[in-house]
Amino acid sequence: MLSRTRRERIVQDFNLYPVGRQSGIMEDVIDQMRKDINVQIVKGDAFRITYTSDSPQTAMKVTERLATLFIDENLKDREVLANGTNDFLEAQLQEARQKLVSLEQKLEVYRRQYTGQLPSQLQPNLQALQNTQMQIQARIDSANRERDRKLMAERVPGGGGES
Repeated sequence: MLSRTRRERIVQDFNLYPVGRQSGIMEDVIDQMRKDINVQIVKGDAFRITYTSDSPQTAMKVTERLATLFIDENLKDREVLANGTNDFLEAQLQEARQKLVSLEQKLEVYRRQYTGQLPSQLQPNLQALQNTQMQIQARIDSANRERDRKLMAERVPGGGGES
């Protein structure tokens, strides 16, 4: 965040340390600026930045620039984190979709293999069984009535039975 390049840019933008830049090397000026900057983490994401200068206006402007750089960097980090989270969630969603498709295919194979034997088909199977039993009983009843009619016809004289 406070790389040499960024500090050098701030030194140039605000014309900081003019005497040091004229008489010394830029590395010493950048080092002095690093010593004049104080960053404290207050709580969580909150932080406090101070910059020491002979001019209150310069100190305020440099501090504002530093705060903006920190905030911009924080936003970039959050964006990268959000994108990473989004990519992770997309991958998880795709994996879940693939698992669901695979399970649905297995379920369809199972249903075909055990058609009529599944618990969800119990009621229709019981109904079909009951209908079949009712048809069998109806045929038995019909056969019994036919047998009774035949016996009655055989008992009645001249009803077509043996004499």
